[in-house]
Amino acid sequence: MYLTNASWKVTILKGSRLMNITNIKNKTLIINGTLDKTTPKYMAKKMYKNIKGSTLIIIKDAGHFAFIDKANTFNIIVKEFLLK
Repeated sequence: MYLTNASWKVTILKGSRLMNITNIKNKTLIINGTLDKTTPKYMAKKMYKNIKGSTLIIIKDAGHFAFIDKANTFNIIVKEFLLK
């Protein structure tokens, strides 16, 4: 998944399909790690700003694989999000 910045929309490239993330209407949780070099915090913030009603959580000392780096923290965050 690659985030690109167009002047009038933010899009992600997923496989061979381009999707405008502003069209996402589902409950969305964005988890980012402070050590993530693949999807840096600025990209996570762009996603958050462009997906209406989304939730952004940044996990300290986690990289791109926050679900491995901070598994317990990640699981608690996802569980709480899903129970809302």
